[in-house]
Amino acid sequence: MISTYVSSLLSCGQSKESVAVDPSKRASLRDSSELVYIKDQMITFNLSSTPIDALPFEDYFEVEKVIYLDDQVLIGEVRNLVYFDEKYFFHDRISEKVHCFGAGGEHLWSTENKGEGPNEYRRVSAFDIDEQDSVMCLWDGAGLQVLRYSLESGKVIERDEVQTFGHGFLVSGGAYIFYPLNFYHEDLAYKILRINRQNEIEKRALPFESIDFVNSHLPKRIFTKEKSESFYFVQQFNDTVYHYSHDTLYAKYSMVYDKVERPNYDDFTSSDELKKSLKNRGIYDKSMDDIQVLGDNILFSYNRFDENLKSFLVHNGLLNTRANEVQLFKKFDNYPFEYKGYNWLEIQYAINGSAYSIVDPAAYKEIKDNWSTKIDGEYVSELVKREYPEIYEIMTSLDEDSNPLIIKLKIK
Repeated sequence: MISTYVSSLLSCGQSKESVAVDPSKRASLRDSSELVYIKDQMITFNLSSTPIDALPFEDYFEVEKVIYLDDQVLIGEVRNLVYFDEKYFFHDRISEKVHCFGAGGEHLWSTENKGEGPNEYRRVSAFDIDEQDSVMCLWDGAGLQVLRYSLESGKVIERDEVQTFGHGFLVSGGAYIFYPLNFYHEDLAYKILRINRQNEIEKRALPFESIDFVNSHLPKRIFTKEKSESFYFVQQFNDTVYHYSHDTLYAKYSMVYDKVERPNYDDFTSSDELKKSLKNRGIYDKSMDDIQVLGDNILFSYNRFDENLKSFLVHNGLLNTRANEVQLFKKFDNYPFEYKGYNWLEIQYAINGSAYSIVDPAAYKEIKDNWSTKIDGEYVSELVKREYPEIYEIMTSLDEDSNPLIIKLKIK
């Protein structure tokens, strides 16, 4: 487990292709105004307490719909999901395509223009929907461009040159929001950049120069879009949750921990080079990993190092923004897709007031094997058949060569 985790971290942000940057075309600063930044209202939570084992799934969620994607196109690995205009959009990391499916799971179109010619992309770095113009925007970090696609045909209708190295990417208020992984000019040395379609920096916030990279957390950023001009993100430098809304940036929540010792890296590897890299990246306790905005709650995961197992364990937190309280827990209990190798509910996406969980085909066999066990004398399969008949019917017909299942959850 730890070797996989470490490998993924070391590869994070490393491009497979070199990008030639023309300094004369870099994104220019239109004016010197920065985002309004409000940080004196931040609330601090301590995450040092021991998490409880489980929260009841049925107390927080209700399975609203199960969407099976038809196998006209097979999805390798879902990296992003967006729902807009009765359509689901997916980035498949394996095929390097964005696929569009109807609300019922029927395939509508896929991007077919990967290449290095005009109106072609070299890599799907990210994508989002421009809700103002009703187009899909594909951010090609290798080609330093945003291609804009018709939602109906899946064909490129416009191309915008954007000269920045964006890691996170969203479309908000008709402009592109980036969280740069690195930069090549002082104008771009900010953690939030708002760049218009003319390749001009309209707004920026949180300068990079104040960060100590060696003694801070892994520089991973997660965006979670709430609505067109509002989104949240977390930075692992200081485990702070930020809220961006209509050109104002709020430092909302800070997660702190009691002092902990870093794990002994000799337990993981004999490579001095790898141990040095791990220490420089700060791979240890106190690391938020994901956030999703679920109504009045923010669901987040964080890593804690277990001395007995000599491994990192993922735990969860549920922050109630009305009561300003945090409940730490290990998993949601009684989730119908629970299985031994992955026994907690992962909410990967929160869209328009609904939560979404994606079940990978590799888990189908284990889930059905788990159904053959008993709880209080009753087979789990009978419980699922009674409580979730649609899920039971779909799951019994699927195998590992099928497409992922999209579970739409209603938030209670």
